[in-house]
Amino acid sequence: MEIPNLNRIMYCETPIQIHSYHIDGMNIVHNSIYVKWFEEIRMVFLDKYYPYAKMLEKNFSPVIASTELSYKSPLRIFDKPIGKGWVEKIGRAKWILNFEIVTDNKVHCTGRQVGYMVDLERLKPIPIPEELVSQFELENAAKSGM
Repeated sequence: MEIPNLNRIMYCETPIQIHSYHIDGMNIVHNSIYVKWFEEIRMVFLDKYYPYAKMLEKNFSPVIASTELSYKSPLRIFDKPIGKGWVEKIGRAKWILNFEIVTDNKVHCTGRQVGYMVDLERLKPIPIPEELVSQFELENAAKSGM
C-alpha cells in the first residue's frame, strides 16, 4: 500500500507517459523501463531542490551507487502512472531516494537509489551540498513536529 505523502521528506511527483516501445511481448511495461522512470523522477527532484545545471556550474554531479526495485503489479499501455520520489536520508557523504510508480492508489513498483556526489575534475567523492542537507533537516524537523 502507498505511504501517505505527509510522511515524505523533500517530496516530488511527475506524470509518466507509457509509450508503445515500453511494452514487451506480454503487453505490459518491460521491467527495465522502471529504472529509466526512476531517473526521470530524480531529475524532477533535482529541478525542485538543487538543479543539475547549478551542480555543473560548481563542477560536481550525483552518482548512483545502487538502484533497487520491487515490482508489485504490471502496467499496460493505457495506464496513467504517476512517479513519486522523496528523500529517505541525506548525510554528509551519501543520499537515499525512495520511489513509487502508482495509478489510482495502486502501487506498481517501489524502489530506492543510493548515491553520492563526485567532483567532475578529480573524479572523487565530495560532501553533499549543505543546501540539500539543510533542506532535508528542515523538512524532517517540520514533519517530525506534526
